[in-house]
Amino acid sequence: MKSLLLIVLFFIAFRMNAQVTELGSKTGHGIVKLYGGSDNASVMQMIKFNSGNAHIDVMDGKDLHLNFYQGNNIFFGKGNTGAHSMFTKDGRLFINTLTNNPNYNLTVNGHSSFKGTLVMGSASSIEEQSAGITLYKNDNFLFDGEYLYHYGLGFHKFDDGSSLNGDNIYMSGYFGADIFTGGKNRMRITQHGKVGIGSTTPTSKLFIKQSSENNTSGISIQDLASRTINIYGEGSAGRQVISTTGTNNPLAFILNGTEAMRLDHKGNVSIGSTTYSDYKLSVKGKIRANEVKVYTGWADYVFKSDYYLRPLSEVEKHIQEKGHLPDVPSAKDVKENGVNVGETESMLLRKIEELTLYIIEQQKEINSLKEEKQQYKQLLERITQLEKSLNH
Repeated sequence: MKSLLLIVLFFIAFRMNAQVTELGSKTGHGIVKLYGGSDNASVMQMIKFNSGNAHIDVMDGKDLHLNFYQGNNIFFGKGNTGAHSMFTKDGRLFINTLTNNPNYNLTVNGHSSFKGTLVMGSASSIEEQSAGITLYKNDNFLFDGEYLYHYGLGFHKFDDGSSLNGDNIYMSGYFGADIFTGGKNRMRITQHGKVGIGSTTPTSKLFIKQSSENNTSGISIQDLASRTINIYGEGSAGRQVISTTGTNNPLAFILNGTEAMRLDHKGNVSIGSTTYSDYKLSVKGKIRANEVKVYTGWADYVFKSDYYLRPLSEVEKHIQEKGHLPDVPSAKDVKENGVNVGETESMLLRKIEELTLYIIEQQKEINSLKEEKQQYKQLLERITQLEKSLNH
């Protein structure tokens, strides 16, 4: 009776013009064959092999249709009550579950293995219709006219104003996103857009926490010539370091497209100019400071007994011939070569000390003249008194 019912179902499914059935066994296998068509050729056969396997074969290259007439589902399982999977009449497949969830076309309860290429569509402008991988299908947001999932991975359209418009991959986590390698958290993007590398609690837009204290544990940027700049901290030494590698490579600071400052490999700093000099600090422009301290030699040797103090007549002659004081650079020299602050301060002090010595000498002469004047005054008074005495 079961075989007869099965044959009737096949007749209905294939709607053959002429039906011929063959039941029986072949080399020990159970077999059911259906014939049809003008040549009465074999159309389909069902074989139950001795090994326990069963086949349904379509013989003429046609399609096999399993159509629903009055039922709802096709169940897969063992025995009358052992069904574990089903295929519904509206085209939904449920594997290892019999719970019909109309929100999904494929539901798998358990682990799955996949080999080959999985092609995924892009986001949609219709809510809850975007392709992608997500935790919650109905939890999405609108971005550039397309719905993306708060907890999802997928593709969406982008337009950067060029001819390269296409699909971008996106990854979204409403409360943040974590990236792991080797079983450890390597990077976190928080809900507010802060990125932490080596830290799960970033406090700025980009926060990097070192795993050690060397030049490979911070930030490194290498150019096409393999020259590298490193930024890192040395906790034990208490230093925050910016280091470079390469041959005689300067470190430049560019503001608004213009190089504002440069530090060369010798430690010389140039501000406002890219022209190097032999000075530790070169500035093209004005300098303003509350205090400048210069360590240099001083001119106290002027007061030593063996110091040669030029006579004023010699100084006068030098001024008349050269137009400036002895040992003082001319205006032309200063314009061409500038002045050394430390040397100039020492030179000015020397001139002040020389001037002091000149004043002391002049004061001595003045005091001597005063004494002579006093003596002349006393002598004059005595002469005046003598004249008065003689007249009486």
